Amino acid sequence: MWQLAWRLGAVAVCPVHRVRLVEICPRCGIRLRQGLRSRSRGLSKRFRTDPVLCGNFHAGTRCPQDIRDLPAELLPPQLATWQSRILKVADGDTPRIGGQAVSGWEWFTALSSLAAVIRFAAPLCPLVDTLAVPESARRELATATSRRSAGGFASALRTMPPSVELTLAVLAAVEPVLSATSPDAVAEAMEPWAKAAVARRRKVKHNPLRNLPLPGPLSRAYEQAIPPLSRVAGAARTVTVPAVLSLDHIPQLLDEGDYTDLVERHLPGTAPASGRRLAALALARLAGADSWAAAARALEMDAHRAARVADVVVRRITDTGTFWQAIAQAGARLLRRGAVDYARRRRVLAHLHEIPHPVLFAAYRPLGLPVTPRRQRSAAIWVWTTLTGGDARDAPAYAADSHANTESVAENWRRFRTRLPPSVADALTAYGTDLLTRHPHQGADL
Repeated sequence: MWQLAWRLGAVAVCPVHRVRLVEICPRCGIRLRQGLRSRSRGLSKRFRTDPVLCGNFHAGTRCPQDIRDLPAELLPPQLATWQSRILKVADGDTPRIGGQAVSGWEWFTALSSLAAVIRFAAPLCPLVDTLAVPESARRELATATSRRSAGGFASALRTMPPSVELTLAVLAAVEPVLSATSPDAVAEAMEPWAKAAVARRRKVKHNPLRNLPLPGPLSRAYEQAIPPLSRVAGAARTVTVPAVLSLDHIPQLLDEGDYTDLVERHLPGTAPASGRRLAALALARLAGADSWAAAARALEMDAHRAARVADVVVRRITDTGTFWQAIAQAGARLLRRGAVDYARRRRVLAHLHEIPHPVLFAAYRPLGLPVTPRRQRSAAIWVWTTLTGGDARDAPAYAADSHANTESVAENWRRFRTRLPPSVADALTAYGTDLLTRHPHQGADL
């Protein structure tokens, strides 16, 4: 009954009769049509069972409980209405989150992830006591994840809830969030759960919500609701930024000279590329991004690499105050040099897979060096990294050669970069600058 209905679309209520779906047979004490108490095997295929009877094997016989005689527990009308909405989305209706249209897949992903947040946060969230569900359901939600097995939490947070009571409570809890009509309303409805989840994470010294997929407005609402999760992010609030620095004017990697002069000493044992990436993310935090993930999105940075440096490299910072002061000084240097719209540059050069043969030929011919396809691609990587301040691995040309493996591309790029003649570098810079000047993308600068 209930287990089948959940798999059909997160169902725990009959929206027509406004009653709770039944889980346990009151006569045999086994889940309806489970077959045996010890394990779920379903009903026998050899012996027919009347579809209106429970039919479980119990005490040497089949349970004769008539399903039609089971007591019906009436539920609040708003819960039945919400259940109908879930079923309509499952049937193809266009759903919305915070007033923004999303796909059915995104909506059910949001439902599943939000349910995980609620199940984890429930033991510390006061909203549990206000849910319009039976007392047994509220009690189940408040205590379910407190019960531990040898492997940790009693059940995976994103799997089907183990009981209909827990399902009822979860569905009632997610309704105010997913029914909110604006991003601000989503954030307001989600804030108590998000803060309780942070408190629970600190209490149990474990974060099962790491890498939880939160589509669109839900992700932003969750980030707005929680305080900085580390001593490093928290210390950023004490730094005075000399002037407003636009997120579009921050490169994906901090300038190499600025990093060496100001930041490198605060990140011992860190590879320069990782340190420069973290420094750029930190600049974005000072410029207004309210989380490391939001900073990565603002800089259009590879999410996996950004998450890694935000999780690993920040642990090497010994003095967070001086680190953020160094980041602020790096931002001041950027401003003094004049604003550069790195976001616009990335858009303009997004399809730069190789430098045209005539351009390279004119630069290499006086040196007596040939022009090869791989040299054309490496030159495109150089132009992209030089003008956008990005990582070579993120350059469009880096993955353009589908026939070359990653090690080959990396080695070709290393040799090109370390052996590049100054005259060729000047020619490539002129070519890239000309591309930016002639491109229709508007911008206050190059």
